[in-house]
Amino acid sequence: MNRNPNAENAAENSNASDAVTRRRALAAGGAVGLASLAGCTALDVATGDGPAEFAAGTATVADATLSESGYELNEVSDETISREVEAAGQTREVRVTNTVAE
Repeated sequence: MNRNPNAENAAENSNASDAVTRRRALAAGGAVGLASLAGCTALDVATGDGPAEFAAGTATVADATLSESGYELNEVSDETISREVEAAGQTREVRVTNTVAE
């Protein structure tokens, strides 16, 4: 049996360099993803540094529709609800702000 050691070494080196390239690409992708979240509230929520805050937008009826139906808009107010929740042994504060139109 006649084996070519240079061909085997080339194949092994090729596989090794592919693995390094793949690792570098994954590391670079992770670094870019983390950097893009810097200063973002999504990162604070993920790491638990601050309360998870959510807000709902105002849902009102158009003025023309109100005048046709005989209803009127009295006031629009914000209502904030804060709760402590526990999951997987960690406690987090969740704040939800609802905009109420009456």
